[in-house]
Amino acid sequence: MSSKTHAVKRQARPSTVNGPKRTDSGDDELLPLIEAARAAWLDAALRAYEDGGIRGLCGEGRWEYAMDAVRRVDLHALTVRQARPHTGAARTMLQVKRVYAPHEEADGLRILVDRLWPRGLTRLEAALDDWVKHLAPSPALRRWFGHDASRWHEFQQRFIGELDAKAEEVRAFADRLRGHRATLLFAARDVDHNHAVALYDHLTSRYGV
Repeated sequence: MSSKTHAVKRQARPSTVNGPKRTDSGDDELLPLIEAARAAWLDAALRAYEDGGIRGLCGEGRWEYAMDAVRRVDLHALTVRQARPHTGAARTMLQVKRVYAPHEEADGLRILVDRLWPRGLTRLEAALDDWVKHLAPSPALRRWFGHDASRWHEFQQRFIGELDAKAEEVRAFADRLRGHRATLLFAARDVDHNHAVALYDHLTSRYGV
């Protein structure tokens, strides 16, 4: 079975706001951060508005859902990201794939994000660089989801709620990934509806990895 791979492609939009004439060079230094924040807010709002429609919310409910997503954007992570040198070597390339798929050099850091060890796989075969089981869904949430695609959107929201409860750990993990090529590994057969995909989306949209 082929693995699902997500390439990170995030780029701030050019500014269209005509502000007052800048006389302080410090203003120019703030522009990348302002643009990154605006792009992150817009991305979070659009994602949440679309998801709200899927969840059956009314128009007003979708807007409230979108605004709540905007308020949850991690500006601290954006600040850290913008403070780093903007070089090609510092760009993060993050992907997700099954841990049973062949090990490739392009995987970079191979990080298992399952709470349980994959069945029938030895540690040598897994070729892991790390195992971050603490960022996997809780046992109760994992059992409730049961890899039922019809529960996917509700699962994503519940899982994000769990991640928000340990935001400092998630932020530390996101900071660790920046500037590296990395692969989030999972054992589930469904490559489109699993917690690794949800974690990938959370890291890229909320923390700007």
